[in-house]
Amino acid sequence: MQTRWCVGLTIDPKFGHIYWTQKGPDNAGLGRIFRANVEIPAGQTAATRSDIEIFYDGLPEPIDLELDHKNRVLYWTDRGDPPRGNTVNRASIDNKPAEPEIVVTHLMEGIGIALDIPNDRMFVTDFAGSIYSARLDGSGERNFLYAQGNLTGIAYAEIHERRSDMIANQAHSPHRHHRHRRDRRELEPRCFSPRDCRSSRRTSRRTRKPR
Repeated sequence: MQTRWCVGLTIDPKFGHIYWTQKGPDNAGLGRIFRANVEIPAGQTAATRSDIEIFYDGLPEPIDLELDHKNRVLYWTDRGDPPRGNTVNRASIDNKPAEPEIVVTHLMEGIGIALDIPNDRMFVTDFAGSIYSARLDGSGERNFLYAQGNLTGIAYAEIHERRSDMIANQAHSPHRHHRHRRDRRELEPRCFSPRDCRSSRRTSRRTRKPR
């Protein structure tokens, strides 16, 4: 029954496909990644549909999935034993190689993954409580948070302020000539765990001299 446990899921809207992982028993080498159409074939049900195909099988324990829509590359974490486990892997979904490429190693049970494609980077969590960043090819890896509890998923987002709101905020600021605002603010990745982690930030405060 453990071979049927679905863990991660991502969608390819261009071709209308769903990709998902079924990790299998611990370190059994029975993990699989599947692909199917978003829409169930006419006259079939979720239990009887015939469009499900195995994208990869014989994996240690694949967990979370993310799709690079621009380059058509699927990324996933694997929490199984080395050498193929405790890794981040990737493979083209249009020209699937015989074996996926391992781009990050030595995770402590890798779980969550999020991609920032415009800035050529990924964010990864592991069950030991670390958050890593690296380029999409795995280079430049660094651990920028650790001992955060048993981390699971991670999400990355950017917020773009409207220009009119920015101007209004500046106009009402008593110290607007001292402030330099950007119309784009980047959110740090947030992770989800029993102990919700927050990046510690140093806040700078300006002290005003008495007149």
